[in-house]
Amino acid sequence: MYQLGETFFRQYYRTFLRERWALIVCAVNEQDEIIGFNSGTLKAEEHISAMKKGAFWLGLAALPAVFRKPRLFFGGLIRFKSLFKSGPECDFGIREGPRGDYWAWDPANNNPGGALEVHEKFRQVMRTLGAICLRSEVDAANSIALRSQLLLGGRITHRIRTPDGRERCILEFSLTNPNSKPTQKGFGADSH
Repeated sequence: MYQLGETFFRQYYRTFLRERWALIVCAVNEQDEIIGFNSGTLKAEEHISAMKKGAFWLGLAALPAVFRKPRLFFGGLIRFKSLFKSGPECDFGIREGPRGDYWAWDPANNNPGGALEVHEKFRQVMRTLGAICLRSEVDAANSIALRSQLLLGGRITHRIRTPDGRERCILEFSLTNPNSKPTQKGFGADSH
């Protein structure tokens, strides 16, 4: 998403925050500037629906980046088409249940432990809201993010190859205890 620039980033989160089950945990510095965040949703299926509804505005917001780097057009088009299909030919990752979206930290802020803390707080809030597991996807080529996710307790459940050829690892975090098994769509038996 970072390759699509700030205009797209802002439109993506405008769309994202319209979701009823969306969640963003932010870290701020002493000047109240956001220096890191972790976002996700309790219902990935609602996220997909929101992205479909916002597709026109998201596409418009991506245009400045596409004009600068035309190769981004085809990746965006493949991702867009995946919203309207199901099955392995359009698989980019998690399509239902609790899902981690983006986890970011300002590299200019010299506190890598803060990034880990934001991720832990995000998982705590998801747990409080009823999720017993959290799934996310990480590009295998992003070795730093993958290693961090594994150190934080994520385990790789499987790997997929996206339509644009990238290998992605699907990770799962238990939000209760290491031996717990998620029930339907990642919620505990008493959750709705």
